Parts: sequence; C-alpha cells; structure tokens
Amino acid sequence: MFNNIEAIDQMKGRGGMVKISSVEHNSIAFDHGIRDGDILLKINDGEINDAFDYRYYLTDETVTLTLERRLGDEKFRFDVLIKKDMYEDIGLCFETPLMDKKHSCRNKCIFCFIDQLPKGLRESLYFKDDDSRLSFLHGNYITLTNLKDSDIDRIIKMHLSPINVSVHTTNPELRCHMMNNRFAGDSLRFLDKLRDGGATLNAQIVLCKGVNDGNELVRTLTDLEKYYPALESISVVPAGLTKYRDGLYPLEHYTPEECAKIIGLVEGFAEKFYKKYGTRLVWCSDEMYLQAGKRLHGNDYYEDYIQYNNGVGMLTSLEYEFLSELEYPEDHVHDFKDKPRKISIATGKAAYPLIKKLSEAICRMYEGLQVNVYCIENNFFGKNITVVGLLTGKDLHEQLFGKELGEELVLSSNTVCADGSMFLGYVQDDFAAYPICVWVLNKDGRTYSVIPVSKRFYDSSIELKGPQPMDYFNGAFMSANGRWVALSVHNKDNAEQSYTLARYDVLNDALEYISCPEATQTLAYYATAISDDGTMIGYINDETSNARTGVICLAGDTVAHRLSEAFPNVPELAQLDVNELNTPCCITPDGRYITGFGYVDLDDENLCFGTYWIDTKTTDAVDKVSEAAPATKVVGSYGVDGKAKRIAAPKGLRLDKFANGKVKKVVVK
Repeated sequence: MFNNIEAIDQMKGRGGMVKISSVEHNSIAFDHGIRDGDILLKINDGEINDAFDYRYYLTDETVTLTLERRLGDEKFRFDVLIKKDMYEDIGLCFETPLMDKKHSCRNKCIFCFIDQLPKGLRESLYFKDDDSRLSFLHGNYITLTNLKDSDIDRIIKMHLSPINVSVHTTNPELRCHMMNNRFAGDSLRFLDKLRDGGATLNAQIVLCKGVNDGNELVRTLTDLEKYYPALESISVVPAGLTKYRDGLYPLEHYTPEECAKIIGLVEGFAEKFYKKYGTRLVWCSDEMYLQAGKRLHGNDYYEDYIQYNNGVGMLTSLEYEFLSELEYPEDHVHDFKDKPRKISIATGKAAYPLIKKLSEAICRMYEGLQVNVYCIENNFFGKNITVVGLLTGKDLHEQLFGKELGEELVLSSNTVCADGSMFLGYVQDDFAAYPICVWVLNKDGRTYSVIPVSKRFYDSSIELKGPQPMDYFNGAFMSANGRWVALSVHNKDNAEQSYTLARYDVLNDALEYISCPEATQTLAYYATAISDDGTMIGYINDETSNARTGVICLAGDTVAHRLSEAFPNVPELAQLDVNELNTPCCITPDGRYITGFGYVDLDDENLCFGTYWIDTKTTDAVDKVSEAAPATKVVGSYGVDGKAKRIAAPKGLRLDKFANGKVKKVVVK
C-alpha cells in the first residue's frame, strides 16, 4: 500500500533509512516486487540502521518490510509481507557490509598510532574506527566511549559477542587522561553491564611508560579479575612509537630491564589466575619478551591462543607448527640435491631471529636448499618499529636492492590468475561465511570488485534451512586465465554421498556439477587444479583408509574419470591406484602437463614416495619418479605383531621403518 510524500517526511526522524543497492534476481525479495534503489525503513516495526538490525529482525518466519520508493518527483511508502523459513535470506544487497558508515573514534589517545603517521599517505590510513559492530565481526578493539546505554542494550539483546575492549586502565581519572576524553572513565561501567547481560569479553592494555604501568597496572589487573569468566583474556602490549611524534604526548620506549619487570608482574598474576581458575587469563605480547631479551614460552603456555591477533604467542605458534612438520620429513617430497633451490625471505627485526632459525633448520634437513633471510629495518616509521606488518614497500625495495635473492620469487599461484586481474578467495559477510568469492579487477586498474559466488549455492544458516543447496562449497583452484574455478561441493540433502566436484565459469557466472560415479558416504572427491580450458584434476579419498585415487574431468565433459582410465597407456598410474596413493596436484594452463605424487614400488616388499608428470598429448610420457631421498624411503612396514606388510595396509596400527633408521607409527583409520 502506497502513502504520499508527507507521510514519509513525518517518519524520517523516527526510523533508520538504508538504501538497497541491488536485489538478487529470482530471490524472495525480487518476487515480492522489491527493486534496486528502494529504501528499507523498518522490518516488523523495528528500525533498520545497519546490518545487525537487518539480520536480527529478518530472522522471523513472517516479516513485514516497510520501504520507500521514489517515482518521479514523489516518494511513496509501502509495506511488503513476506513468509519464509527462519533465518532464510531474502536476497537484498547493500552498499557496505555494515549497511552504514563505520563509527569513528572520539578519543585522542596519548599513544594513538594513527596520530603518529606522516603526512601524504593514502587517506584511508588516517581513519580511526571505534565501532562495536567491527569488534563482533572482525575482532577490532573498542574503547566503549562511542556507546550509549541503548547501544549496550542492543548488543545484549542481539547477543553480539565477543566484545573486545581497549581497557588500558581501570582508573577512571587516568583513563580520561590517556584518552583525552572526559567520558572515558564513566564508560567503564559498560563492562559490568555487558558481563551481567551475558556477553563475552576480551581486554587489551596498551602500556605507556610511567603512565599506566607499575601500581596502576596492578590495579587494572586486580579490577579486571572480577569480570571472569565473562572476561576470557587480557593482553598487555607496549605502545608502538614511531619517529613522527612532534607535538604529541612525550612517551618513551621501555628499556629491556623495564620490559622484564613488567613481564614478571604479569606472569605473577597469570600464575595466580591459573591456580584459581585453570587459565592464565593474562599474557604479555611477544614484542614485550623480545624487547626484554627473554625467551618466549612454549606452546601450552598460550592455551587457545585467544589473543593471537594481538601478537600474543604468534611466534611460538609459528615455531611449534613449523618444527612439528619437520618431525616427519617423509611426509614432504623435496629433492634439492640434484636440483638446488635458492629463495629469500624478508622480515622485520622482531621476527628475524626465529625466521632465521627455522630457515636454517629446514636447510639442514634438505641438502641443496638455500634460504636467505634478510632483516629489514623500519626506516620509514623508525627503527623502534620492529613488526613485519608495518614494513613499507620503500624500505623493502631500498634494503633488498642488489641483494642475492635467488632465482625466483615464490608466490602462491593457485588462487591468482596469470595477469593478476582476478583472484579467488574467501569472504565473510555480516554473519555468514561464504566459502568462495572472486575479485575482479575494475577498469581503473587499481581496485577490485567482489563476486560472492557462494551466496547463491552455499547455505550458511546454522540449521541449514536456507534455499541454497550446498552445505560445503570450497574453491580449490583458479585457472591461470581467470575463467574457471575448481570446487569440491556437497549437497545438503544427499546423505548418501560425500563431497563431489563442480566447475564454476567466471565469465558466464555459471556453475557446472561434475558427475562423480564412485562417490559414496566414505568416498569423497576433492579438486586440486584446473586448466585454462576447464580441464579439472583431483582425487578420490577413502575416508576409512585414506587411500587416494587420481581423477580427471576433461574440458567440455561433465564426468570425472580415474586418471588411470583416462590414460590407459600409462600403466604406472594404475599401479599408484593399487598402492593406494595417487594425487595429481597441478596442471599447466594449456592442460598439456599434469604433475602429482604417490606411492611407487621400491622393491618387492616396500613402497616409497614418488612424483610424476604426464604429457597428456602423448599419454605415455611419464617421468616415473624422482624417488624420495634415501633417508625418507620406507624400507620396512610392520604390524603390531612384528610381521612385515605392504604400506597399503588395512585399518589399524602399523610401524614404518625408514632408511635412516627412524620408525614412525601410522594409524590407518
């Protein structure tokens, strides 16, 4: 029902107004007559100001949308009644993920990094956000000074959690001083309200020398304890100080001795919390330990790495994961002895010792591999800025120019097309994670526009009640020309079948399902690569034994065939299938050559890892393998009864003995 312009003007001050940028064709909204450019005012009399209002009020099965539309010189208001499944999307798209502008910061913190930026950088770098919505969506830390009681009530009502808070100090007067905001102290009361409302909290303390450390830090940590268990973690990090601080509050860098003292204080609290609650609750950042010259803690110390993105435990996690992989060299097929490889890594001062250590470790393991690690000093922001994330292109270029960088620069090529005009990735919208999207280069040659491919196919709702058919929609590889994406998918209504294959045509925005004849509940198809003409390769994985069989779907075909059947003149492929490991990994853009790895016969009794390549034009040109280095060859495989067996073993435990004398336990599920 349409009303005149006067009715619209009367309601403007009482409700939100969000412009609909586009409506998906054949969606619920489109079928109900909603069109691009309409203004969304309310849903079920709830005002719509941003994405959270929209998602919250849209969850009901019956919703009434109040909209505004301009027709000529007049504006009309009308209502649309929609019946749908709970949480089902109706197909409206908006100009920004938040449907609103980001909220800017009202503080003038004495340690603010943005205030320490030089002039002449891109405009977006100078924007200070302080938005509770970004805290929920992306983990940003907020000061609470931007919020009113109604905002807190809204967070609690909508169950927006966790909320990450930049506390800095629980001393109200000191907080006002540090933030140069007379409301900063009063806003601390929102911590109580959020806790009592059931919200989960994480806290951050940015330490400034002589300001909120010492006794003030003791007070802050003591006060914050009362918020446990709603408060899940606290990080203590030193303020980052650039060389551009003229006219700003006179802050100084911590000395190594001062950093060590702070660490001792924080670890004392952590030990007390651990004895009382079973969690340390508070951690110092890696940077604090590095500045103090102290050794970082081990993997277990950081528990769930809840403050990882704040630089807490980041280096420990890297070292642990890296060295864990090196414990099983037989799992990695590398042969640099005959084909030496030289690469380079550039990193910041903080991470340099660890990156150097890990590089030396892998070079010791693989003869012929050389890794040059270069420590880049931050001349742009100042030498006291040591994290790699703040290195600039200028410093990288100046300090790497003329250095021995090796024969190639190694980049990830499986998600980027050859000319960089298109790349494959993952995106998270307001609430739902869309497994894949495609970014396409705009005409300006500098910016990209996103195509949310998954939105039409992937059901991101918790209860899988959306109209989309898939509950798994994973993009594995993009062709070099940007035309094709190889996917592994699963139809949510097909409980009798595991993952199958699909091929997405970017040019025509079309999805093509691939017939997978061997797919069952336990036999899943996974895509690994795709050529410029749409030829896909991948493998069948037996979920019970982990056996793999290589597959291919030729361009123009919609059926996946065993690789060994597609190339019958290559008997080695059939033998790899028999040995239960055949994984084609890569295909050249022209589709001519395929590379992969699998188990090959070492002798009559044993197998070893090997790599292969296929010339698809001749179908009989297989380079059988560069067999694994002698040290990684399996020379014997035994059951728990001590009897020898082949690697292709049934379910259970086996013991693999390698040529270097090491023995590895292997559990076949």
